[in-house]
Amino acid sequence: MDAWFGTMELPLILKRFEADYKSELVGERLLSTPQHYAYLKISEGCNRTCAFCAIPLMRGGHVSKSMEEIVREAEGLVRKGVKEIMLIAQELTYYGLDLYKKRMLAYLLERLSDIEGLGWIRLHYAYPHKFPLEVLDVMREREKCSQS
Repeated sequence: MDAWFGTMELPLILKRFEADYKSELVGERLLSTPQHYAYLKISEGCNRTCAFCAIPLMRGGHVSKSMEEIVREAEGLVRKGVKEIMLIAQELTYYGLDLYKKRMLAYLLERLSDIEGLGWIRLHYAYPHKFPLEVLDVMREREKCSQS
């Protein structure tokens, strides 16, 4: 049985292959990093058409995870002992454009910085063109936020 799935389609994979997993285990995250930090993907794909890059061809267009899903995952990581979260995406600054019709990275950082027990938030892979400057305001105001 052949099938094609994207990188964020675990529920479809389980359904297609009639996998017998308990619903509470779907999406269960195992840490592959030391316990004190974890990477947290906030979106997949990219809408930019840089001549040097094949990401849009391989990963498709930009698709954001919902803010609620990201906050829930971050809270779960903190419960497991994670103190530092590194937000990753092919293009962080596009976060929210598809779901909320505006760039929402700054607001996401505010929501994440409110999580009790989370000590540090880092940003990875932010494209400088049209960088949402309100992110810098949040980084200045919230001590948990930094940029790598």
